[in-house]
This record gives sequence, C-alpha cells and structure tokens, in this order.
Amino acid sequence: MGKRTTEMIVPGKGGYPMVNRNQICKACDGTGLLADDESWQYSCTVCNGDGTFTSGDSPEPAKPFSVDENNRTLE
Repeated sequence: MGKRTTEMIVPGKGGYPMVNRNQICKACDGTGLLADDESWQYSCTVCNGDGTFTSGDSPEPAKPFSVDENNRTLE
C-alpha cells in the first residue's frame, strides 16, 4: 500500500485547486461522474462533468442527449 500523507494540496503548486464545499455538485458528489444501477458510469449531466455547481449554473443540460432503451446516456 502507498505512503499516507497529510500534506495539503495548494492551488497553483501542481495539485488540484481547492473547491468550496458549498459548490460541489450534489448529483455526483463532486466526482463529475454518475452511475446507473448496473454501475455504468457517465459524465454528470447536472455539472457537465466538472464536479462543481454554483448558484448561477443551470441544472438543465446545455443540449439534449440521447438515451438507450434502458435509459442510459449515449455518448
């Protein structure tokens, strides 16, 4: 198993930027991915896959998307 670290990732230092917990997408819990009941994963349609959702964002997708007979999104 890898070495555990308690080092904080600092924005602009080669790590991921820190995200305000209030802006994390509730649909995907900030991962940018959704999964169906068969564990098929696809980009979150609420946050468009970036994992964040701010007060000015629309929860509706930017454009309609297709689904198959099992209601899975088609990419």
